[in-house]
Amino acid sequence: MHTPADWLKLTRAGADGAVLHPLAHSPYVFVRQALAANPATAPRTLLELTGTRDSPWNDNKLLLLLAQHPHADRTVLRAVLDAAARSTPAARARAGAGGRQLA
Repeated sequence: MHTPADWLKLTRAGADGAVLHPLAHSPYVFVRQALAANPATAPRTLLELTGTRDSPWNDNKLLLLLAQHPHADRTVLRAVLDAAARSTPAARARAGAGGRQLA
């Protein structure tokens, strides 16, 4: 059985996309953040990470790492922008009001 520390070590040292991609679904936010910081992470894995959520602080850190990633292509950057737009207080208020603008 692997520990969270094992997954983190694998994420930081890994260069094989086939090994790194499944880690995008890790329940541990620090593993997902390390994956976003790993320069060997492929764009398709970065895209998967844009859909993960934890807490506002951790989500923003992950989005920053994704935006700064050397392999973040247009699709990844657009997904980061969309995720950031959904995380604003106004967006959360609209979602809570059934999508209607609040006066």
